[in-house]
Order: sequence, then structure tokens, then C-alpha cells
Amino acid sequence: QYADFTGRARRKEYWMFVGNPGAGKSTIINSLLKQKLAQAGSSIGEGLTKKFALYPHENITYVDTPGLDDIRNRAEAAKEIEKALKQNGKYRIFFILKPDSLKVKKADLDTIEKVLDAITCPNIEFNILVNQLTKRDKKTLNSGSEKSNFYSYLQAGKYKKSKITFIDLDTAVQDGDSEFLNMDDFLNFADMDSASMHIPQNCIGTVDGESQEEKLEKARKEL
Repeated sequence: QYADFTGRARRKEYWMFVGNPGAGKSTIINSLLKQKLAQAGSSIGEGLTKKFALYPHENITYVDTPGLDDIRNRAEAAKEIEKALKQNGKYRIFFILKPDSLKVKKADLDTIEKVLDAITCPNIEFNILVNQLTKRDKKTLNSGSEKSNFYSYLQAGKYKKSKITFIDLDTAVQDGDSEFLNMDDFLNFADMDSASMHIPQNCIGTVDGESQEEKLEKARKEL
């Protein structure tokens, strides 16, 4: 049986999780469903998820996607993310970031921009989920202007209409003593404060699967 989210009655929605290899997308979906359905983990430079996958539960369908910044499967990952966006319905898109000491990787910000560039609908709204926040980083964010500086950096790109939330570091899961994260705070955020938008199938263009290095190499050859 899937996890019982009593009282969360809603119209059919797609909760789509996007992030680069190792960000924790599949672990989050498994924790929401209280089942090990999505293949979690990553190897060097690439993720284990190669195809987009749908995990329906009541009126919510959880959407797992491959990491776009995958050194071996970038083009294929881009195509799979396109397919995931073409389910024709109401979406809550969650970009999963796993910063190191609150240092956000450029590749994560590039992924947000590349995926949202493929959506041609107006008024794009999305969510950023900062995964596995340590106690030290949480304390830093709660002091002075660090939180506003961090939020400004997350929203430094062309897309501004994002809602931001966090999942604390779970050492039991990290050490292999527990299979699932505590998702209560995330579910409260998703229910009460997360951004959503209707995405018709004809609003989806092409997700750019080329890395910056590939683009530079192509430009060099064209000279």
C-alpha cells in the first residue's frame, strides 16, 4: 500500500521532481510513498534514473526524471524531461538542489533555466527544494542577512516566481539506518504554499541537452 495522506483531497496533479544526479529526487519520491519504487543513488558523474517514471497515488502522480547534468546521458535525459512535462495537467515542479555549505552549483541553476526555457506558457511558477540541509547551514541561514542572500542567489536567473523550502539532513538515511526521509514539513509546504501551474502539452518545446562545453566545441568547429 502507498502512504496514506489522509485529508489531502485535491484535483489530479503532477508533482514533478527535477535535479541533477545525486540530488535526491528518487529518495524523496520513495519517502513520500513509503516504498522503494524509484531507483535511488548515483555513480560517478551519472544518475541511476535513465527514463522518466510516473508513480500515481490517489490524485497525485509523482514524476521522477533523470538528471540533466549527466555526463553520459545528457541528450537522452533532456528528451525524458520533455516527455515528463507533456502529461497535460496541473503541475507542481520541484527543482532539487543539494548545495555544499550553501554554495549552489552553477549546473543546478543551469538545469532550472534549461527546463523552464522549454515551457512556452506565460507566468511560469516553480519550487526549489534545498535537500539535506545541515544543522550548521541551517544556523547560518537563520543569522543576519544570510537567508536573503542565499534566496537572492537561488533566484538570480531569468525565472523569479519560485517558492523555496528545505529538507533537513537525515543522518539515519545517510548512514543507511533508515530507508525514508521525514517528509511532513515538505508535505505541509506542498499543500499550503507551493507554486503550481497548468501546463498544456502544446506548451512544451525542446529541453536543451547540450552542455556549455559541447556548445563551445560546436562553435569552434563552425569557425
